[in-house]
This record gives sequence, C-alpha cells and structure tokens, in this order.
Amino acid sequence: MCIRDRGISQWKKVIEKLKETKDTVENYRLLRPYAIESLLFFLAMVDEDEIRQKIGMYLMELMDIRIEVSGKDVLNFGVNPGPIVGKLLEKVLEAKVRGDVRTKEEELNLLKRLIEDLKGKGREVGLV
Repeated sequence: MCIRDRGISQWKKVIEKLKETKDTVENYRLLRPYAIESLLFFLAMVDEDEIRQKIGMYLMELMDIRIEVSGKDVLNFGVNPGPIVGKLLEKVLEAKVRGDVRTKEEELNLLKRLIEDLKGKGREVGLV
C-alpha cells in the first residue's frame, strides 16, 4: 500500500487528529507524511471551516518549508554523527514552521543555542 492509498484510507483519523491540534507545528507534523493527493482528498471530505483552514494553510504556506542548514552544519559545531543530528535539525525545522527563524544565519544561531542548552543540561550530545 503506497502512502497515497494509506492517506485516503485514513482520512477520518487524520481529520479527528486535526481537530485536536493546537498549533502550526502539530498540524505540520500530522500532515507532512501525506501526498498532496491525499491532502486534497482530506480537504474535499471535510465540512468544518477550522479543519479546512488547517489543511489549506499547510498546502499554501507550510508544505514547501525547508531549512537551509544541514547535518554538515551540525557536525561543524562539533557534534558527532548520530540521532542527535536529526533531532537538532527537526528543532530548527519546527522553529522555521513557527516563523521563529527565517534565514540561514538565524538557523545557525538557533543550532548553536540548542547545542549549548543540551551541554548546559549535562546531556550528552556526542561532542568531539
């Protein structure tokens, strides 16, 4: 079963979850795995304006958001390769979805702060 089929077959579950989401990042996380065809199907199947607005916002504003930093940038801050790299990049993406960062420079500054926060909390971040 491809993701497109899965999306269409799960539309009721997705709509129910969208009713519970509280912010843009939650909407983004929920809708990101689905193909555009599934998202358009969801949009066609729902009557509620609030849900239609959430799906519409994802399609019009959020779907194409990409971060400019990469795993290489994380490694350049002295973090060893591993799951932490993806987790840090996901935090940057979430900040971009919220509108907290816009430029690569802002993304790099956020990465630096996130790494410093982890070190300050005594968490192992795989630093070399």
